[in-house]
Amino acid sequence: MTLQTPTSPGVRPVPATDASRAAGTLARAFHDDPVSRWMMRRDSRLAPAFDFYLRRIWLPHGEVYETADGRGVACWLPPGKAHLGFIEQMRLLPGLARILGRDLPRVMSATGLMEKDHPDERHWYLNLIGVEPSAQGLGGGSALLAHTLERCDADGLPAYLDANTERSIPLYQRHGFEVTGEMRLPRGGPTFWRMWRNGRA
Repeated sequence: MTLQTPTSPGVRPVPATDASRAAGTLARAFHDDPVSRWMMRRDSRLAPAFDFYLRRIWLPHGEVYETADGRGVACWLPPGKAHLGFIEQMRLLPGLARILGRDLPRVMSATGLMEKDHPDERHWYLNLIGVEPSAQGLGGGSALLAHTLERCDADGLPAYLDANTERSIPLYQRHGFEVTGEMRLPRGGPTFWRMWRNGRA
């Protein structure tokens, strides 16, 4: 079911057939993101990496959404699906290595740090949300957040995310998230913030 608010674009699921298009949207949204650029230093790797993650991790769970104009995408993982098992990780490595090349160690290092101390409590995990620069500030990010958070509240479940930039924190706070921790990527890398939101029954 598509949820809408009077002042925000509609939100709809992203079908698997549109993975490449959604990956392009995310690549444009994260072109200047400090955490993404620390992990993937070449522009040419952004879209293929997002396409890979969409097809192999996010889309199979059916919780990837986009704004009606296609310029914003949110990739959620439902409760119990935030962690990949060892065998699953090993299956992904050959494909990631082909796409990331020398950036693979950085991506694995960042992923490992983000998974460290990841909450064990059942929750919805906002793995990634991005809006293209030309559409930022128009309500797309808020619409994407509200869409799934409404579902969290209906089930009384919390939500979790990592904020990659300090300027994005107020947006998440307006939707009920609170900063619970701050971590820095290795080798002088950028900071990211852990954020948690309790479910509102």
